Amino acid sequence: MMKKLKLCTALLLLLPWCLRAETVEVKTNLWTGTLTVTDDWGGSQSIAADPLAQVVAGDELAVTLSAISQTAAYPQVSLRKTAGWAQFEPPVGVNLDKAATTPHEVRLPMTDAVAEELRTNGCVITGCGFTATSIDLIHKQETGDVEPAEPFDVDITLWEGEQVCTADWQGYQIISADKCQLMAAGDKIVVTVTEASDGAQLLLNDSQWATLVGTEAVSLNGVALPYEAVITLSEETVAEIKANGFIVKGAGFTFTSVVLRHTVYPSGVEKGNAVTNLWSGSVAISWATGTNHSELIEASKLATAKAGDRVRVSFTGLGV
Repeated sequence: MMKKLKLCTALLLLLPWCLRAETVEVKTNLWTGTLTVTDDWGGSQSIAADPLAQVVAGDELAVTLSAISQTAAYPQVSLRKTAGWAQFEPPVGVNLDKAATTPHEVRLPMTDAVAEELRTNGCVITGCGFTATSIDLIHKQETGDVEPAEPFDVDITLWEGEQVCTADWQGYQIISADKCQLMAAGDKIVVTVTEASDGAQLLLNDSQWATLVGTEAVSLNGVALPYEAVITLSEETVAEIKANGFIVKGAGFTFTSVVLRHTVYPSGVEKGNAVTNLWSGSVAISWATGTNHSELIEASKLATAKAGDRVRVSFTGLGV
């Protein structure tokens, strides 16, 4: 009985600690690739305003570096305005330690003024003497007493203008791959149609002018105008677009914009199952002699894996 009382007392003492609010970081990738910034300040990466629409003071931009120049006098990462690469006041940047091991992450903090500029006009990452591989938005959010935010959609304009697609299949717009690096499976391509004749249809093509993998023709016959043609993207479709871009074409209609509708998942929101299932089943893992210690995932199933991807493992029956 005494042991039970001691255990209950310990749990009661721990309860306030378990229930208190905790600050967690929500990371949203804004760009992935290879950015080389030379010792003479050559090279930059622009981030559009659309994916920064939710930025607030206290957020940070995290820049992951794969190399730091050993020949630059003062290597640094600098955050600039899009208009003429003007500096913020006070300047926002980080001086780099040449002895730092890579990959190395630096963070650029947001004040109210910086956050407002990013929400309105986006920003430019530049500087001196480094190579970057990704730029992420870090949002700090309280959990526990604070309700987790819901997922929200961000519309990123890929093209805007007026494009006529004639009845004899003339007219199209090519969307380059560099505009599509924020895409993820489950996102949507939204094409705004302002005019359409009988029998009109819209197609997405790949860079070789074949039907884009994972998509099919969208009939525009009799739709109420203006009309949003929405194409949901699969993992296979996203991989093709990120590598080679895509083409919007068709017959008998006019369109005025092509938008990526990207879903952002804040902390605490279930993101669903992994996009690519590598293995499923039931296997007991144990260190006991004569039992199974591991489960091999064949290399061929990981052929498309890249830096930044995650492996999600679901398990039951956790031993003590």
